[in-house]
Amino acid sequence: MMQLTELFSAAGLPTPVSSKGQSAAGEVTAVTADSRQAGPGVLFVAIAGERVDGHDYIAEAVARGCRLILSQRGRRLNKKRLDDASDEPVVWLQAADTREALGLLCAAFWDHPARSLVMIGITAHQAAKTTCAYLLEALLAFQGAVPGVDRHRQLPLPRAGSGGGAYHPGAGNPAALASRNAA
Repeated sequence: MMQLTELFSAAGLPTPVSSKGQSAAGEVTAVTADSRQAGPGVLFVAIAGERVDGHDYIAEAVARGCRLILSQRGRRLNKKRLDDASDEPVVWLQAADTREALGLLCAAFWDHPARSLVMIGITAHQAAKTTCAYLLEALLAFQGAVPGVDRHRQLPLPRAGSGGGAYHPGAGNPAALASRNAA
């Protein structure tokens, strides 16, 4: 858990001020762009996508108990729908680019795990990436390292005692995965 102002400071973002110009405060237990994961203590970040706009799900996040909302500056929102979603006050924050802010906030929430990891990127035009990733993973494991491989939105292998399994990339999940590997 982190205080909202502490989280924004650690992310290198301006001190949060609510959309009504008041000082923003609150305890953050998680950061998400998925309204289905929103709830008390969760900072919901609305991201405008190609097919779906997270701003359309703000009322759903509020109805689930979320009271910390970060939306894209300049987006029009249905205030009546939001007022109907909750009788409790909602801390409403705005950012110029919520997609960028989400990545920074997730990294800060998980204590910037990438700073303590060695990261290796593999790029190629055709099929060589997967073979190279498997070979590199095997070489690193042979040398005693504990590699975690993200097979670019396929089936990554979380390591470091996480119990294995796949994850679905997004700004938050790689930071959470990296924090487990950085430990």
